[in-house]
Amino acid sequence: MAGINIGGRIKELRTEKKLTQAELAAKVGLTYIQVGRYETQKSAPSSDVLQKLAQALDTTTDS
Repeated sequence: MAGINIGGRIKELRTEKKLTQAELAAKVGLTYIQVGRYETQKSAPSSDVLQKLAQALDTTTDS
């Protein structure tokens, strides 16, 4: 995954789906603050959370 901006990709997919950070957070059991931290790369999601985010955003972790 070198070179991939995971946070930017989360935000891109979230906005394509017209979801707020709070709506995405509710789908995966997080707070909107944590989603924001992932999007700004202040924090990195665990592999479990990344799988949940991918499912909520109708994508895979390979995308």
